[in-house]
Amino acid sequence: MDVQNLEAARARMTRYRILRILDVGRPMPVGEGLIAQILVDADLQVTQVGIRRALQYLADKQYVELNRAPEYWDARLLPAGVDYLENPAMVDPGIARPASV
Repeated sequence: MDVQNLEAARARMTRYRILRILDVGRPMPVGEGLIAQILVDADLQVTQVGIRRALQYLADKQYVELNRAPEYWDARLLPAGVDYLENPAMVDPGIARPASV
């Protein structure tokens, strides 16, 4: 697997993990700092820019709602995100759902 494919796979897994984090925090929004801390604990080293890109992708897909303050972002899971997490048959090529789910 080349570096580009590895980075794309990491981005898809990061998006899935963020959805799971937001699901646990539901109905309250979760800040990017807490998201980063949880991702590091899960051995996913992601920069603030990487987290914001993942959050923007998820917002564009209408899975999350973003609050973009200039210095700090937070996100809240939307019904489409809940549907995605609760329905293992739903497929999104931009999100890497673990095979065991």
